[in-house]
Amino acid sequence: YWFIFCFTASCGFCLCEVDGVDYRKNFSNWWKNEMKTIKYPSKGTIFEYFVKETRLEEWSAAVEEIAYSSDTPMGDVTVPT
Repeated sequence: YWFIFCFTASCGFCLCEVDGVDYRKNFSNWWKNEMKTIKYPSKGTIFEYFVKETRLEEWSAAVEEIAYSSDTPMGDVTVPT
């Protein structure tokens, strides 16, 4: 899993949406169709998962939600890392 995670991250994290085409989603769909040996969950893209031990976990399970007010200037927001 680690090699696949690193490879897809290095190729796909730089992709974005341009002129209404979501290249990251396109890459994710292509990758899921090509790499049948890796069992990705059907929900979301491959970029919404990371490797935890010997399985894929959602990033949302590892990242805490940050509560902030949109009235607060971004320079005053502290994001725990």
